[in-house]
Amino acid sequence: DVAYKKMSGQSSRFYHFHPRLGNDGDISSFFHTSLQRNPYWWVDLGSFYKIHHVEIWNRASSGNRLRALTITVGPTLKRARSTCAYFNGPARNGQHLVLKYSKKTAKGRVVKLTQRTYKGYMHLAEIKVF
Repeated sequence: DVAYKKMSGQSSRFYHFHPRLGNDGDISSFFHTSLQRNPYWWVDLGSFYKIHHVEIWNRASSGNRLRALTITVGPTLKRARSTCAYFNGPARNGQHLVLKYSKKTAKGRVVKLTQRTYKGYMHLAEIKVF
């Protein structure tokens, strides 16, 4: 997992649910955005990597909020536009997803997960990048 405890961020923050909770190795905690359009979470891997797949652990409650998730990769947050995978959803509580890159690999430094919703929350327990 090249994302473990790397610098991460999110589009907004709901109370004390920090972005670092999304890649801390603990599936019992989770990050959480505020209610907004197209919420997202990202991780800076610190170097360029070939990305094969991303594993996601959904939150144990309100899991059906996870839907229309796009994973993109790029050299920077603003340029993370190369789509790796898509999950239509909705997900189940605590669901473990393995989203593989549609081609063989994607190369990038920043991995961004965006929930393409009119208005919603984004909260995931853990994200691992391989």
